[in-house]
Amino acid sequence: MEPNEDSFLRFCRFIRYFQCAKVPCDLLIRACEPKLTWTSNGEIVQKLPLEAGVPEWLMVLYNTNKPFLHHPTHGSHIAGVEIILQNGVPYFDVATANQPELELNQLPSIDNEGSMAGELLAVFLQAFPSINIEIIGEEIVDRLMDIAMRSILPLLSCLTDADIKDWLLPIDQEELESCLFSLFEFLYQAIAMLGVEHPLLPLSLPERLLNIVPDGTGNDTIVVLRRIADILKQFKETGQDVLEYKPLSSGTKTDERSHSILGYFLSLPNMHSAGALTTWQPLVPKSPSQMEYLAAVSFCEQSRLAVLERPAFLTLDVRVLEGLLRSRRKQYDQASKVLDTTMVEVISQYGSCSMQLGIVTAELANCYNVLRREALAELTLTKSLELLLDSDLSNRRDVIYLRFALADSLIGQAKYQDAVPILQGIIDDPDVSATFRMMSALRLTRSKRRMHEDARKAFQQKSPLWIGFSLLDNVPDVLVMEYVEELGCSISELPKRKLEDSKNTQELIEAVNSALSTSSSVTNNPCWEWYTKCQEEYSGQITEATKENKGKGVDEVLGNELPPQSVDDMSVDEGPCLNSIMLGSLRMSVDHAIDSFIKFGNTVLGRPRLFHSTSPYFPSRTKYPAADVRKAFQNIITDSIEGVPGVADVPGWGLSGHKAIFHEKSGGIRTIVFSCRLEDGIPYAWKSYHHQEYTRIWEVACATVATPGYFDAIEIDGAAFVDGAVFMNNPSFRALEEVLAIHTKIPAVFVNIGTGTQYSDGATFRRWRDRLQQSNILFDRTVKHFQTGSETKRWIEFARHQGLKNAYTLSAGKDLQAIPHYDWQPADTGKKTLHEITRITEEYLRCDEVRATISIIAHEAVQIRRARAITEKWRSFIQPPAVNPPSALSSVGYDGTVKWK
Repeated sequence: MEPNEDSFLRFCRFIRYFQCAKVPCDLLIRACEPKLTWTSNGEIVQKLPLEAGVPEWLMVLYNTNKPFLHHPTHGSHIAGVEIILQNGVPYFDVATANQPELELNQLPSIDNEGSMAGELLAVFLQAFPSINIEIIGEEIVDRLMDIAMRSILPLLSCLTDADIKDWLLPIDQEELESCLFSLFEFLYQAIAMLGVEHPLLPLSLPERLLNIVPDGTGNDTIVVLRRIADILKQFKETGQDVLEYKPLSSGTKTDERSHSILGYFLSLPNMHSAGALTTWQPLVPKSPSQMEYLAAVSFCEQSRLAVLERPAFLTLDVRVLEGLLRSRRKQYDQASKVLDTTMVEVISQYGSCSMQLGIVTAELANCYNVLRREALAELTLTKSLELLLDSDLSNRRDVIYLRFALADSLIGQAKYQDAVPILQGIIDDPDVSATFRMMSALRLTRSKRRMHEDARKAFQQKSPLWIGFSLLDNVPDVLVMEYVEELGCSISELPKRKLEDSKNTQELIEAVNSALSTSSSVTNNPCWEWYTKCQEEYSGQITEATKENKGKGVDEVLGNELPPQSVDDMSVDEGPCLNSIMLGSLRMSVDHAIDSFIKFGNTVLGRPRLFHSTSPYFPSRTKYPAADVRKAFQNIITDSIEGVPGVADVPGWGLSGHKAIFHEKSGGIRTIVFSCRLEDGIPYAWKSYHHQEYTRIWEVACATVATPGYFDAIEIDGAAFVDGAVFMNNPSFRALEEVLAIHTKIPAVFVNIGTGTQYSDGATFRRWRDRLQQSNILFDRTVKHFQTGSETKRWIEFARHQGLKNAYTLSAGKDLQAIPHYDWQPADTGKKTLHEITRITEEYLRCDEVRATISIIAHEAVQIRRARAITEKWRSFIQPPAVNPPSALSSVGYDGTVKWK
């Protein structure tokens, strides 16, 4: 049967009923093809178009034009409607269709509006994917949601009881249940995407449908659906976040499909019923259906999943969806294994240029990135992108996912220069969605900051921050807040003394304030409070700060207050003291500190003397010349403080690396480092606070890094000092003592990074390579689990005695300790050594337990920072209080011989 002229006119009128300027060709293609859906027992079956109510005339039109629809070209026509391609997706361009309205209105066979509405709904529901049954299901839902909002949801909202009886619900019992399930399934996915409070959602429709449906179906499917209807009704009437839920009676005989859909509704945000979701499980946990299994993976707790049997047979799409869902729930290791095993089958079934493969590859790469396997992610992505970009599919959504994941893998490897063009390409493409352009703009801004680019460039016209501002109206609230926080970070990085370049910054601040200051959802967020303080300081106090800095000394310039931070106190011994000084006293970023340490390695560690004390023939010479060490430290200090506000106004600043004092007047991180006085072997603590003398930073660095045999001891005020590791290799005990002495209370969070061993054999100096690592007893806390590998008994007892709960140790362990002390291979770059350190560290960081600990630490740190950002007493808080004498702690075994400076 060939389509006639009436069919073409009918199609033009039909497609216009969807009220959209462009309609995805997927609507017609999927409606006229068998649909994968769930049976009542939770398995997969195909639903034929005619069975779903798709009109026969539309099937004829589709079959006639199938080759053109499956391989469309831009500008081709079907039934008089032009096809356009946008980001690799074909659409019917309804807005430009020019069929005469007179001819459309003269069609005699489709005057019945009820019949037309029934056909619209049948076509849409057949095209709309079932829950968790296709790899590209969520992509199709997103593609069809515009049609749903413009026509389907309004249509369902205005249905009368007569409409429901006359043409919506079938009479046949099996078809009735299938129709109800399709409607509930569509409603669930609409709520999941739009939010349960969206005004277009017909939350009262389920109750109205079920009031018309008779009971007595042979099972209690309708009873389960009624329970869902009650939940939606209660939310519509009360708007409660936590709803009262009455569990089904023990005798209720339901099926796997309705049981799964109930679980999905209970898992929706703002729809949680107290305790209801925690008790949900498959009807037969030892033999769940495919639908129940994916439902459990979607929302069940890990403890329930652990005892759940995996079905013996899962379709390819279901196996992929398991991986995607596990990734969404942050089960990245399991997700990566599941997705990796499906790659070959996905290519075989869907093709190497398919969206299915793009989605799987992008998610697998995201898992690798999170697991710190960025190099593997880069390799996986590069192969797929080469093929897809050659196929002119660069703007298809899955390809955007791939490009985005590739940028993340490069950033994770600190290959910022390689990531920049990828992110810039996404930002500059107007066809890419606003969400992805904003995410790229934020990543690009951070990357450039980590590249130590001039902070003022972030505010130049057409910069990522300005482009991000133009997208604020079209992105989710979470990205708006991320933009605000990133803007605050960029403002805090600006050199406040340079007013001549502030025009662009002021304009962006004013534009953002004008656009967002009236939005309560934004201004009530702690990020906005912190941003407000940053921009007010920059806009209102910059001139005054510049005037005050003129003529100031070195230590006064270094005392300028920083934005709210998460770390107050930092303590290290021996080699890591340089890290402490860079991060604490010099206020470097982590990336800047790493770069500085590499420079130190190249200029000092890579240039040892030819004959030194590690050789048995020349015991009197240290491995590294003192002059090289001193010069390297001074260069690091000079490079760091050249960018501090007010530097240009300090006379003679050219020798700043030589003159800068180890002293924090206010703000910053209180830093304490340890060394040992050579003449009497007494430990010595150098503190950047309450420091009455004028020891220079480079002197303190040399005093604490002077490992015998490697670096010369340094003389300060008539006394010679060597590294503090000879007296203690783990400063946790001393650091906690000092925190208590300063604040008279335990810290909110205590983090020990990279531990060592405490000796008690009386040896004054032992070569580092002979020191053995020992393990001490772990102890548990009710709030947090304290992990440690080499804490001393005194530290453990002291921490327990003081009630320290939020304490953590992060240590890569024996493999890292096996690297020779101050090893630097090859000498000119240290790349081999750095690669080995990175490999061991990343392997350690891939452990789930370690990642969980880091997440807890990060959460605590962010909470502290945000809380301080909105505290009016921040300035007074960072002023160090009077120190109580450490001798007050003698009740827990304090060693009174330690001299505190």
